[in-house]
Amino acid sequence: MGMGRTAGILGRGQSILGAGGRMFGLASGGLGLAAAGVAGAGLAGAGMTVGSIGSAARLQDAVVQAAAIGRATPNQQVRLRRSSIQYSGDYKFTPVESAQALEQFLRTEMGVSDSIKALPTALALAQANRVDPGNAADVVTNLQAAFGLPMRNIGRSGDYVTATATSSDATFGDIAQTLKYLGAGG
Repeated sequence: MGMGRTAGILGRGQSILGAGGRMFGLASGGLGLAAAGVAGAGLAGAGMTVGSIGSAARLQDAVVQAAAIGRATPNQQVRLRRSSIQYSGDYKFTPVESAQALEQFLRTEMGVSDSIKALPTALALAQANRVDPGNAADVVTNLQAAFGLPMRNIGRSGDYVTATATSSDATFGDIAQTLKYLGAGG
């Protein structure tokens, strides 16, 4: 008896949902779509869009990846995220691309603090040579390793690569390839 009453209530609820779905021009399952619309309206009112939520998720993924490679503590992970956002504002790159450059630095076991300090060099090099920041970070770390230069000089290394690429017949790609060979032979 109780079961029949529950089924009756559910039946009425379903017909109400069906009417609401028709009212909004939605087929069955209108509640889910209507709820998504309400959620979307709430996000829009908060200044957020589905795209910005996706961007935040991609940034979080990139930062988590970089932090895992660099064996970062939770506090260091927060610093990586903040730096990705902060420095991307100074250049034409997204925070995700900045995080990917940090990941590349962390692959060389630079450490979180040194990677964050080197990030503006990678972003400036990438912007000047129209390459992605991860590639730029790879090139400057290869230059540092090939010539045994200390990481505190990484800014100069980025400047040298840009000067060479812009004042000679060598392209950024040529320089990158050469540095890979130098690193392999050294």
